[in-house]
Amino acid sequence: MKFEITKKQTNSCNCFVCGRDNKSGLFASFYETKDKEVVSVMKSSLFHQSYPEHTHGGIICAILDETAGRAMWIDEPGVLAVTSRISVKYRRPVPLEEDFLAVGKVVSNTPIGFVAVGKIYDKKGNLLAESEGTYIKQKPSDISKQEGMEDEIMFMIPDDETVSVLEW
Repeated sequence: MKFEITKKQTNSCNCFVCGRDNKSGLFASFYETKDKEVVSVMKSSLFHQSYPEHTHGGIICAILDETAGRAMWIDEPGVLAVTSRISVKYRRPVPLEEDFLAVGKVVSNTPIGFVAVGKIYDKKGNLLAESEGTYIKQKPSDISKQEGMEDEIMFMIPDDETVSVLEW
């Protein structure tokens, strides 16, 4: 698989998947592609284990949820949404301490919400897990009363080198 990267997305401070200050998190960076997908290469650690050498199913669900939900930012940058429903199909174990690819894409969009899919692949291109979720768009004030919430959840962390192509 080859992805032409058009833009890097923002990160947050404490998000479990993309947060930079969450010591138990995944520290994921997300990129938008020419084909209107969001991609991220990440790996889980012992913090994320279920059975030995396996990533916990709840962690897999969180990765799929975050990746699919971020796909909306391609057409509506910075829109906030909450998950209304998510369905996950676990196909194969996601191993710990090994890179995997997460891909998200919006499949339908309305002014109120959207439906998006997420997929996780191993280095051999095997589909490990997939999801479909329904997301409801929200105003920041409906999600949190914290002042400056946008500063907590949306800041850019530049890469050491610009990523223009991701080959998997």
